[in-house]
Amino acid sequence: LYKAYEILQDPGVIEKGKSYFDFIVNNLKHPLTGGFWNKANYKGEARVEPVESYYNNDESPFPVKYTHDQALLFLCTQLISKYHKATEYKSLAEELLCQVDKFKSKDGGMFIGQGNWFSTPTDPTVPLIRHFMVPHHTPGAFYAGNTGYLPLHEKQAKTQAITLWVLNTANARLVNEDKDINLDMIPKHKSELKQNLDTITYHKDVKLKIDEKSYLNWLDKTKSGAGFGLTPYKSPLGFRSDKSPQNFSALHVVSDLTIMGEKISNEDRESILRGMFDCQNEDGGFAEQPGHLSEVFTTYCVILTAYILKSKVPNEKKCIEFIQKCQNDDGGFGNSEGYPSDVWHTNLAVLGLHAMNATPLSIDKCLAFVAACQNDDFGYGVTPNAPSETFSVFRAIDTLLVLGKQPTKYEETIKWLKQCQTENGGFRYKPNANESFVGSYHAIAALYLLGELPLNAEKCKEWLSKHQSKDGGFSRAINAPSDTTDEGFICLQASYMLERNLNPYWVAIIT
Repeated sequence: LYKAYEILQDPGVIEKGKSYFDFIVNNLKHPLTGGFWNKANYKGEARVEPVESYYNNDESPFPVKYTHDQALLFLCTQLISKYHKATEYKSLAEELLCQVDKFKSKDGGMFIGQGNWFSTPTDPTVPLIRHFMVPHHTPGAFYAGNTGYLPLHEKQAKTQAITLWVLNTANARLVNEDKDINLDMIPKHKSELKQNLDTITYHKDVKLKIDEKSYLNWLDKTKSGAGFGLTPYKSPLGFRSDKSPQNFSALHVVSDLTIMGEKISNEDRESILRGMFDCQNEDGGFAEQPGHLSEVFTTYCVILTAYILKSKVPNEKKCIEFIQKCQNDDGGFGNSEGYPSDVWHTNLAVLGLHAMNATPLSIDKCLAFVAACQNDDFGYGVTPNAPSETFSVFRAIDTLLVLGKQPTKYEETIKWLKQCQTENGGFRYKPNANESFVGSYHAIAALYLLGELPLNAEKCKEWLSKHQSKDGGFSRAINAPSDTTDEGFICLQASYMLERNLNPYWVAIIT
């Protein structure tokens, strides 16, 4: 983009600049939320490129959508329109201004941009707002062991300067338009989910196809400092996560130990909570590490870990206020105050508030936002008008049920989910797409919340068991070394669901 803008300022080489511009417009479009990714490979494709990033160590393997890139591309449309006296880019220019506007904070300044967690640029289904595996010394990044994360709800001088420069140069301005909220879309029927956690598992005499004892041994090795790491492996490991403690991992380990009936000692309980509570900020929210920015994602992880361990979070009132402030005018929630809404963070925010006996400031608007994410195929997308996929189906259904409403046309949603199961037993994350390990968990959990199991539950159990590695952990790929506690959580919890041995309310709030 910088090169394109530099060239476009010289009328003598305008065609060369336009070729850069056309390449970006034709190849780097974000398929769900609009705007443009920051990079492509040598084939012109926006893809995850781990091998190149591993050896060069100069950028994340994951593309990201930067606010300043949208601003610069807007400026390029102005230069091309000027030299070509063309109006064909008017709609593109308006879209780019809207993209920049989306990342304008309520209290001033612009957020860095938008990324996706472990999902591809062609199907960015998991919008957790961190840029993953960034190189060392990336401005604003923090490091959990050997892995760098850039929180994209930060505000950096580069973003502010370029956005201001572009808007001044183009004589443009950002306008927040009032969004119409159709409250008529709110589901009418009361939720059938029984919100009672007196029993977590039903203590059935089940025959799981996974090896719990081996998995317990693996989990024990992830213990690190005050909490748990994503893996039992010591750093350095290249791209593999190590055992440095993370709040996300602690939630999953504590959850898994709980449903397997393993007692967590008072000493370990106090250690885990102390380490997590140290991450609370003055705004009441929690960060991944002490001193970093609060976010809905990490705040949820801390609240629900404390909930399982029968503790309240410190400064509960301020914590509630932090999450409530993350609700936007459209009714949904972003990862921080003012950050754009999506059904993923809306779900985490609602669950976090629920665990503290609180609700969104506007329940009706929240319900309407989630209901608007339902499509004509009766699935749900990550935002209104986004394609349906199993990740968002679970997040939407879960949110509605916890807020006391039965999803509209849920029988049709069940049919949509069941048709995503493959012959192998797992699930595609959407019809005609690839089989997805994490997408399978969301499909199984969504069906379970609606009182159903996959069409072929036995095949699904076998498929999950094949993901267990020789060391006892679990992997996203079959016959591969174990990945993280996230994969373990998925296989263990889903296996319990397939045995109908897990309280649906537990499934709803612990995810």
